[in-house]
Amino acid sequence: MKKIKLIKLFLLTFLLSIEISETTETLMSSAQNKLESGDLQGALSDLKMVLEKDSKFTPAMIQLANLQLRLGDMENAQQYLRKAVDVDYDKYK
Repeated sequence: MKKIKLIKLFLLTFLLSIEISETTETLMSSAQNKLESGDLQGALSDLKMVLEKDSKFTPAMIQLANLQLRLGDMENAQQYLRKAVDVDYDKYK
């Protein structure tokens, strides 16, 4: 009985450690699909999750800036653009 509990605990721990987590590419693709279908808030959420996973992923910052412009939020659009330039200065100078 103790052995079964240990096996269950091991399996649970293993499954939690390989929890299905979306990659930045998967999330970017999902965001693009949501943008195309008009789900702007869903795309916004996906793009923010990309930056939670990789805070220096400039393509997400650029997409977020564009999306913020579409939503009429000029302040956040500028913030994401500045952040992208700060992170990847050589690319944008």
